Amino acid sequence: MTGLPEESASKEGSFSSVTVPRPWWKRRIVVVGAIAISVLLIIPLFLALIVDNWMGARARSRIFRKPDEVTPRTVAMVLGARVHPDGRLSAMLEDRVLSAVGLYKAGKVKKLLMSGDNANPDYDEVTAMRRVAINEGVPADDVVRDFAGFRTYDSMYRAKELWGITSMTIVTQEFHLPRSVFLAESMGIDADGFVADRRKYTAAGMARSRVREVASRAVAWLDCTIFKPRPHHLGPPEDLSGTRQDEQLAREGKSAQVK
Repeated sequence: MTGLPEESASKEGSFSSVTVPRPWWKRRIVVVGAIAISVLLIIPLFLALIVDNWMGARARSRIFRKPDEVTPRTVAMVLGARVHPDGRLSAMLEDRVLSAVGLYKAGKVKKLLMSGDNANPDYDEVTAMRRVAINEGVPADDVVRDFAGFRTYDSMYRAKELWGITSMTIVTQEFHLPRSVFLAESMGIDADGFVADRRKYTAAGMARSRVREVASRAVAWLDCTIFKPRPHHLGPPEDLSGTRQDEQLAREGKSAQVK
């Protein structure tokens, strides 16, 4: 008789460990949900890669590496990048400025338009860029600053609307040029690109830049074909005179001295 309760307890224990199967419809919801999430992730990536390749291919004939290949134009736009806290240009930005100076000295352009970020009073890309260009021998009047080039889109929009530019050479790294040329042409600017890769950059840095560029090209396409936003800041029309810009800044009580 003592064995019966033990047997009963054993059976109860075995029953409690049995896993109840999930209803078929719940399993189907999980599978369908997983597929839907995968599709939502894969399709945008696939489309971004298509735009990336298309933008690169369409700009190939407009990108040049040697100054003697560049069509003479009035303006070279130099796109901003990181400036160190002590005012030194990052490697990529220094290469952009020096490449533009080379075009100027070769007689390929007459004016340099430095377009970058000055949203924070303590961070000023374009004045640092201008200082280097002037130190390299470009007259101050021929180096103009666009203080609100927060995005490449903004730089191109402002070049057309504020300075009335309809033709220019864009100076930046090769990975950045297809998007830059596309944006300029979307604004009605006849643009070529000049490659500013004057050195070997770190593999990790270039990999990060290239991955970001895939997304940036997709955003640029959306901005130019669908959303068409205005830039973060527009402002009144300006002319291509660095000294007159300095005088205007001085009248407004802003620093215009190149240090």
